[in-house]
Amino acid sequence: MSEVDALLRRRFGPKPPKHRSEHIATLWSGYGHIWRITIQNSPSLIVKQVDPPRSSLTPSDESHRRKLESYRVETNFYNSPAPESWATATASFYESIGAGKVPGLLPIALEVQSDEKFTRAAMLLSDLAIEFPNGSPGDLDLEHAHAALRTLGLFHAFFWEERFVKWPAGGYGAQGGYWYLDTRMKELEAIPPHMEFLRKMADRADKYLKGFREEGGAVRKDDRFRTLLHGDSKDENMQFRRKRGSKSAPKNKGRNNEEQSDDSTGITGGVHCAILDFQYIGEGYGVQDVAYLLISSVQSRLLDNKGETQLLQYYHHWLIKALDFFESQRPKSVDVPPPSWHEYTFKVVEEQYAVAVLDFTRFLAGWGMWGNSKYAIARSEECIAEMAFET
Repeated sequence: MSEVDALLRRRFGPKPPKHRSEHIATLWSGYGHIWRITIQNSPSLIVKQVDPPRSSLTPSDESHRRKLESYRVETNFYNSPAPESWATATASFYESIGAGKVPGLLPIALEVQSDEKFTRAAMLLSDLAIEFPNGSPGDLDLEHAHAALRTLGLFHAFFWEERFVKWPAGGYGAQGGYWYLDTRMKELEAIPPHMEFLRKMADRADKYLKGFREEGGAVRKDDRFRTLLHGDSKDENMQFRRKRGSKSAPKNKGRNNEEQSDDSTGITGGVHCAILDFQYIGEGYGVQDVAYLLISSVQSRLLDNKGETQLLQYYHHWLIKALDFFESQRPKSVDVPPPSWHEYTFKVVEEQYAVAVLDFTRFLAGWGMWGNSKYAIARSEECIAEMAFET
């Protein structure tokens, strides 16, 4: 608890107010803890404390290095202006469409500290549960899936090609997520024989998601449509709230997006989603976050028939809507290239999404299948057939 006490002293001075600490979670692989700090006459706060087990401190271990790098990325992200800038921008966006006042969709850091190697770190954060009191309901139904996709669309739009805000200097991953091929060779080798097709396509899918394209026998880098990924956009990293007076979407419906909007804003069931845990933020295509969300966290029935298409259309709609709004707010004196998202058609979304599913399924095949794995495998086989991804 020494890091917790040190953070509170930095925030409140040598004599911090009376408070109570409640342990609410242990970080993955025992790399630290999350505490809720209840302070007398003040809003509660969250402390994320990074303290790897001594047995993990092996510099040559790929998993250990990946985790330490993730905490370096997260502390740098919270230390940058990006979180508050995005919170302000999304609040303005929602007001512009008549959705009223929507709180910031992520925690705001009040204090951050770490050692040079990020073997110890601590972050004092605002408590999302104050404004977003509902955790994940389990596998996401349509209204919660829509809320998550809308938040991802707003996030990807704001960081689109560094057009509206600079990415945190030196503080994000070269690739977003934790399953990209460069650091997952053990999992690649562990793919079972009956899924050999996933191993064979791994390198091509990886190059595609890095933006490399083959044309006329030459390879070129396409920098269009790049953004920052959240990198771990599963439901456990989300909090929800329902607009006061809004009704839940009917339980016997849910596959047609238009059936669920409860007002002219198009916000399904009045549900909003906030997102946390920015350890794996990094460059990529936004649909990589979407593929991860749909495989890991939504009800499988939402992906049946035309369900996948409708969910992707919903994401694409809010992404473009947010991009247009952020562009309208950008100072006109800033010299930037013409907008690229007018070329970001739904056909491009579908193609990128298919490769993103293929790539994440490759990781699952070697690490262990979970979530909507049957859907992921079938969709990967379709991608290979449709895009001639055989090697």
